[in-house]
This record gives sequence, C-alpha cells and structure tokens, in this order.
Amino acid sequence: MHRVYPQCDQRQPIDRLRELLTFEDIPSRAEIECRAGEVAELADYSAYIIQSGGSEYVTRAMIGGAPFLMAPLAQALRSQGLTPIFAFSRRESEEVVQSDGAVKKVVVFRHLGFVVDV
Repeated sequence: MHRVYPQCDQRQPIDRLRELLTFEDIPSRAEIECRAGEVAELADYSAYIIQSGGSEYVTRAMIGGAPFLMAPLAQALRSQGLTPIFAFSRRESEEVVQSDGAVKKVVVFRHLGFVVDV
C-alpha cells in the first residue's frame, strides 16, 4: 500500500536527500531519527515511482555512510517495508613507483557483493 508523503518535496527528492544526509554539526538523537525517517520515506516514495513505471518491485535499499546514521536508517527503512543492504568491498593497495622515483600508494576498492541487514 502506498503511503502519503507530506514531508517529502516530491518535485526534487534528490535535493532533499542531499540536505538530509549533510550534517554540519553534531546531531542530536532526535535529529538523526527524524532525518532517517524522512530518508526512508523518500526511499519508499522512489520505490513507488519506480514500481508505477512498470519496473521490478523494489524491496531493498543500499545504505552506507556516517556510522551514527546507519542503525536508525536501517530501522526506518524496515518500517517502510524496505530491506537495508550494505555493499561489501575488498580494499587492495599497491605502491607504484613514479618516473621521478617517488612512490605513490594506490588503493582500489573491489566490489564483491552485498550484505543484507538482519
């Protein structure tokens, strides 16, 4: 069942998402939970739009970023009926000798799959 999204600016959801995910100061618990809830609403709204367009049914949302936001966001997504998932990558680094003899460290992240939040 589709929900009504009174807090979401449905004209520019990506702009609102950027605002919600940008923290300039240390947030309170209440602010974190409020933002997580609104991000989850945006995700559910976006899933609804995708579904209305005849695409596959969206049931998962990939999240990652500020550690303090992940648990509240995962909980908020679950409350919207979406399963949070996380990308899993292997970090590989190598040292590359430059033409001037300097050594440059290069780090590559190789995506290996997804971990489903339980």
